Amino acid sequence: MTLMKTGSAFPSLTKRQDSKKLTSTTANSGNATPPTVQTGTAKMWRKDLADTINATNEQLVITLHWEHRSFKEQGIDREPTIHIGAVANALERKGIQTERGNINREIIKNNMLLEQAKEMLMFAKQEVHSAQYEKIKNTAVSVKNEVMEMIA
Repeated sequence: MTLMKTGSAFPSLTKRQDSKKLTSTTANSGNATPPTVQTGTAKMWRKDLADTINATNEQLVITLHWEHRSFKEQGIDREPTIHIGAVANALERKGIQTERGNINREIIKNNMLLEQAKEMLMFAKQEVHSAQYEKIKNTAVSVKNEVMEMIA
């Protein structure tokens, strides 16, 4: 990552760059058409941002690592929370529950339940394995004793 002369990794916007509109107009009709974003552009932006943040954190000896990939892309079996927005976030900080906040609380609760279920399944598998081991061990000891009696 190369830092700009301003000391920032991001270019500073001039007044003209800042005031550009996100829509384009056609010459004949004057109708506004939304800009098109090529497939993968948003992912590229998120990766570039994560790389910049991680490089900066590394320079500042901050061990926090940003990840641009989705939980699914990372192989994490968890539902992501939704973007709550500035207004809802401000209300939530004041103790006022919002619809989006309620949705996120429900997602967090479901993720916790899923994690608990996974732990219970892992424990159950260990118990079954342990029980099967004990049964096999007892059978082996019994067979060994019978063989020893036959030999004696």
